[in-house]
Amino acid sequence: RAEAALRASEARLRAALDAARLGIWEHDLAAGRVRLDERAQAHYALDADVGMDEVTARIHPEDLPRVGAEMQAALDPARRAPVRTEYRVVPPEGPARWLRVDGEVEFDGPGPDAAPVRGVGTVHD
Repeated sequence: RAEAALRASEARLRAALDAARLGIWEHDLAAGRVRLDERAQAHYALDADVGMDEVTARIHPEDLPRVGAEMQAALDPARRAPVRTEYRVVPPEGPARWLRVDGEVEFDGPGPDAAPVRGVGTVHD
């Protein structure tokens, strides 16, 4: 019964993400890799497992300074700012478009000396 309940819960979550047109991202900070689900891949026009530099290269140059500062605030263990931002992405083909990104960074412990481990969140076109 537990497995059936888990499958049903996962199906509800997937249905809600699909209805909201949300993509999911996960950033392994130690490896510098970003994993994107199918919808996030479409939003960025990237593969499922890419380097953070590939994601950053998609961000519109005028938005990079602000987004970089927001990323630093999220990675700072003393601040632990949530990821709540909007920026333009520039795919290889087609016009720039706006994405809304929400998430948070997980740390290896409490306090200002903790190290950031991973970021996880959603992306919405």
